[in-house]
Order: sequence, then structure tokens, then C-alpha cells
Amino acid sequence: MELVRSSAPIHSVLHPITAFSTRALIVVGVLAFSLMTACSPQPPGVDPQPGSSNKTPAASPTVPSDLAKYLQHNLIVNGDAEVGSAGDPDGTAEQQVVKELPGWTRQGTLTVFPYVAGQTIGAVGEGDPRPDDHGKNYFTGGPDGGPDALATATQSIDLTPLALVVDTGKLSYTLSGYLGSWGTFSNQAEISVQFQDASHKDLGSPAHIGPVTSGNNHQSDQATGLWKRTTSNQIPAGTRYAVVTLTISVDPNVRVAANNSANSGFADSISFMLKS
Repeated sequence: MELVRSSAPIHSVLHPITAFSTRALIVVGVLAFSLMTACSPQPPGVDPQPGSSNKTPAASPTVPSDLAKYLQHNLIVNGDAEVGSAGDPDGTAEQQVVKELPGWTRQGTLTVFPYVAGQTIGAVGEGDPRPDDHGKNYFTGGPDGGPDALATATQSIDLTPLALVVDTGKLSYTLSGYLGSWGTFSNQAEISVQFQDASHKDLGSPAHIGPVTSGNNHQSDQATGLWKRTTSNQIPAGTRYAVVTLTISVDPNVRVAANNSANSGFADSISFMLKS
């Protein structure tokens, strides 16, 4: 049998096969390198991709969707002494002091009395000035009426949800309350609000109202009762908490001479409101 010989050179026949094999090897090599790179651990501190980070970004303050509930509403809990029971103005020292004061943390004998008919020593009586929209009760200092009488009630208002608005410096407050005392006794009531940062460090001086005494109640013929006091200003940038303190004490100017049977300073309708 006679073999048929090809006239084409052998290298021209093998060339396509060789070229295909070369391309295949390159593709396989690239895939293998990519797989090794993807599976290899990242050195410490090296991001998987430029500009990326393994750390979860810190949340930025946002304006709460329910911002309206913080504005033009009293943020003080039980600022009108209506939550809980009331003591008995005519009872024993133990009966005068309520066991709990909802919304407040207190020191001393600060308590709640009811508005009473007629006149009761050491209490707001019938016809004495008081808030027009008063409820059944008001705050008073209680039975400890010695020369060093001091009774306080405190609560902290969390303003953290308003951080973004507060830090613009355009959020204002109004602190108000009705304050007074009984007769010509040397007791007095005052209210302060201390602004604090996120670490509970004080920011500047506190907002303050009171005291109201028989000498400055603008009604010289009326020594007993409650009169309104108010103050307004901007909330300091950085504020996260507002600490409200009601203090009922003996007037420091006459502290030595005081020997009252009760700490008969009064407060009612305490309010802390915000406005943007």
C-alpha cells in the first residue's frame, strides 16, 4: 500500500494545538492564583479591599422621628404631686411623710400634702394663692423644721435622643413652678436644673427659680401661698441629661433663729419644657 504524504510542514500542524495548550495553561494559572489569594488570611491591620474596614462604623446621632413628644410637653415626671398618696397635715410626723414619691429620688422628709379646706398650720389653706389649674396635692418639706432643715427631691431627664438637635445650640427650655411658704416662717422652696454631658459632668451653672418668701411674693398682705416663677434660656451644646432638683429648706439668712415645727416651704406645678 502506498502511503500518502502530507505536503504541509509538521510544525504548521502542531502549531494550533500548542497555542491552545498555552492559553489553557495561562487560564488555569490565573484561576489558581485567584483562588489562593482569596483563601489566604489577611495580615493583621490590612483591609481586604482598599478603603474598606472590618470595623462596624459608629452610629451617628439622628433626630428622633417622634421629636414632637419632646417639645412643648412637660418632661418632669409627677411635677404636680398628683401621682401616689398624700400625707396627713394634721397627723403625726410619720403620718405626714409619704412612703414613696413617684418619679423622684428624695432626701429628708420632703412629702406631699393635700390642699385643705379652712386653715391648717403649716399647710396651704382655703383662699391662699395657688395654681389656677392645681390638682389635689402639692409638695412640702415635711415635719423636720429645725434650724438645719433640708429636704430635696431629684430626677434626671434623659435628653440623649435629642443630641443632634441639642448640639445645634438652637434648643431652648422653660423652667417654671409655683413656690412659696407658710406665714412668716423662714422656710423656702426653690428648683434648679443642672445640665450634664454624656459622662454626667456638669455643664455650666444650673437654671434656677425661687425662692419665694413673704418678702418677695409681690403680695404684702398675703404671706402664705404659692406664686409662679419662671426662667428660660438655651440648652448648652453637649447636654445629654437635665437633673431637676426641688429643695425645701430654712432661709440661710435666718437659719440660726429658725425653730419651726415643720419645714413649711411649698411647691407645685413644676415644669420643664423644650422648644426648638
